[in-house]
Amino acid sequence: MVRAIVTGVVQPAVTSDKVRPRLVETSVGSLLIVFSEEITDQTVRIQIPARYKQALDLYDNQPRAIQGNSIEMIVPFEGVSVFRVS
Repeated sequence: MVRAIVTGVVQPAVTSDKVRPRLVETSVGSLLIVFSEEITDQTVRIQIPARYKQALDLYDNQPRAIQGNSIEMIVPFEGVSVFRVS
């Protein structure tokens, strides 16, 4: 019941249809962590807050483009992708 009430009022900071993104914000930086429980790789677009303009993939140390307040990525099957966002 609480989930039904809160879902209508509180929107998550990051969203996606196929995977579970989480935004961890601290005073020293922010991480976007994306979990996939699927049995195949997932190509997804994650909606992120407009204040973020840069993303760095922490696994391959490559920058990723943020366009229209979203970032596109491939999340490995049953895996995790981690980005530093700023």
